[in-house]
Amino acid sequence: MSEANSSKHLEFLAQKSKQNTRRILFFSLFCTYALLAVLGTTDYDILFKNPITIPGLRITLPLLTFYLVIPLAIVLLHFSILWMHERYFQELKKMPREEIEKISFSIFDLVHLEKKFFLNVVSIF
Repeated sequence: MSEANSSKHLEFLAQKSKQNTRRILFFSLFCTYALLAVLGTTDYDILFKNPITIPGLRITLPLLTFYLVIPLAIVLLHFSILWMHERYFQELKKMPREEIEKISFSIFDLVHLEKKFFLNVVSIF
């Protein structure tokens, strides 16, 4: 890999690392909002199908819509994050070890890298 291509590839991977971090933070906030809305639902609301108000945003959603759409959105967001991380680590596999050490990873990337390293070490035994 030439020096110019290597530099561009490093910049690309650093940018993807930041994007993945933002996605994970967005996913965490989305799940927190959903949890707050669920915790704010009373038995009375469920029994009489009162609309749900999202805390802080003052958006009201019909009860059935909320309990169908929000879990689906959480699953889709989670799979999106997993897919993006898998694509990211496929790109990392193409690079030499010395080049990978130059990238400033987010904490999420480091955890994933250590997990893959641990699984590779365990599979040797």
